[in-house]
Amino acid sequence: MSSKKTKKKGISPKQKEIDEEVIKVKRNSYSKKLRYAVLASAQIRQKLIEMGGENTIDVIREFDKDMTDEELAKKIAVKASDVRVVLNRLHSYGLFTYTRVKDKDSGWYTYVWRLREDKLREFAQPQQEMGEVAEEYEGEIYYCPSCQPKKFVTFEEATVGEFRCQNCGKGLVFFERKEE
Repeated sequence: MSSKKTKKKGISPKQKEIDEEVIKVKRNSYSKKLRYAVLASAQIRQKLIEMGGENTIDVIREFDKDMTDEELAKKIAVKASDVRVVLNRLHSYGLFTYTRVKDKDSGWYTYVWRLREDKLREFAQPQQEMGEVAEEYEGEIYYCPSCQPKKFVTFEEATVGEFRCQNCGKGLVFFERKEE
């Protein structure tokens, strides 16, 4: 009798161990309807791209369950480092969170990312509400998408604060008025 260990082709023993560790983390599924509702608006897509970078739309579109950055990278055919950049940027806005899982043997960490659907819903809210509030302001206005998306600051106020939110310190986003 031989005590040889069998390996699956294409999967290293280390990756198999990491996958087994990650499986222990409860994985949530996300609403395709919500993700596509958010991505239906060109204005919202543009804001998301400004927040997360050029691969943001693909990341959100394909993020149907909790997954690692490597899994998502394979799914959208983008380098894992590019996916990490997007996820970390969106994490800074509160759209994504993560759970860190440590490999007991190597000491390396794997990150399982989660989409915050409540924050994503804020992007799906009708832009009408923001437009009505924005009518009170003249000229260029900015807002913080993380803490108070309906509280605007003028260009002058944004300049004084170096285009950072006075509450949380995150970057302000330019509010683009719809032309009628």
